[in-house]
Amino acid sequence: MDTIRIAYLLTQFTDKTITAVEMEELEHYLQDDRYDGILTDEIVGQLMKVEASLVNADRFSHLAQRAMQVDKVFKSDINTETNAPIHFLRRWGWAAAVALLLGTGAFFWIAGRKHTTPDDIAKAEINIVPGTNRAVLTVGSNQPITLSNNKKGIAVGTAVTYNDGERIADAGQVLQLVTPRGGQYQAVLPDGTKVWLNAASSIRFPTKFDAGKREVQVTGEAYLEVAKNAASPFIVKTGSSTIQVLGTSFNISAYEDERVQKTTLISGSVKVMIGNSGPFDQNVTLQPGQQAIVSDNKSIDVKKGIDTTQDIAWKNGYFNFESVGMNEVIRQIERWYDIKIQFEGQVTKVKLSGGMDRGVKLSGLIRFFNSYGLQTRLDGRTLYIKEN
Repeated sequence: MDTIRIAYLLTQFTDKTITAVEMEELEHYLQDDRYDGILTDEIVGQLMKVEASLVNADRFSHLAQRAMQVDKVFKSDINTETNAPIHFLRRWGWAAAVALLLGTGAFFWIAGRKHTTPDDIAKAEINIVPGTNRAVLTVGSNQPITLSNNKKGIAVGTAVTYNDGERIADAGQVLQLVTPRGGQYQAVLPDGTKVWLNAASSIRFPTKFDAGKREVQVTGEAYLEVAKNAASPFIVKTGSSTIQVLGTSFNISAYEDERVQKTTLISGSVKVMIGNSGPFDQNVTLQPGQQAIVSDNKSIDVKKGIDTTQDIAWKNGYFNFESVGMNEVIRQIERWYDIKIQFEGQVTKVKLSGGMDRGVKLSGLIRFFNSYGLQTRLDGRTLYIKEN
């Protein structure tokens, strides 16, 4: 009975359809030594279902080695890290193994604590928490409304409500949803389009879309699942481009402090255009798995066959550091933890791999950096980093 149930829960987890109650049940199994054998067999069984052509042997070997290292570190932590509950350490050890099913390296390696003082880690544990559901809504010319941290998002119809139906305000002509640094929020637009806003981002849209056109303005980063309506194209405007879609899922990253703007297509089709309105100077039409990169010189480059899970990792609740430059990693972390990161000396050329849950406190991030031989020092809300 347990074997069947564990197999079911792992399938739900890898399909990303697991419920909160089922996740608690899976964690129960992960924390109980009696089920180690069943878990091992089922994880291997899940991996065997993957077509051989889809498995990168070198990458899988690398992830497997990292997972074993995680397990060794956690076992040593049980003896030396008296403040950490054993079930937490075991859960993350197994999380590394389960991450292999996802093929994303979605785990982090806690090691190298000698480079950071216990005081720094303690301060980060107490004072610096990760981002959460935080946003401000402006309805027309009215005063901004600070939205509840206990809600995930809003829905817009004849009135503005939280996604559980609780009323917030009457719907004005124009709405603007803004997340601060350290915030995220969701919205369902009047046409049924679903929006996820990352930290330090915004979306501006009307209460009712005009006939024949649905237009919104986005700053920062947003993931959109656009409701299909062939008679009414959906238009997203950013500071440097215009994106036209009919019904699709895509991610747009248009932060002002990034050198490029990225549009990543998950499903459907979008057209990315730059230049003055009317006949645009340049435009490209993306297919799923492609990314349009708009650079400072107003040119568009297209990358094909990309790993889209990396670009929407934030929406799914984790950081993915694979093949991401250190400067971009730093900016992601600064926005989410609402901190400042400074390098002492030159910017490190260390290449990070794997990733970590966005719910981890700054102390976990410090340990993650330590595992790559980086020294850290925390002063207020500024984290200083340097190479050994």
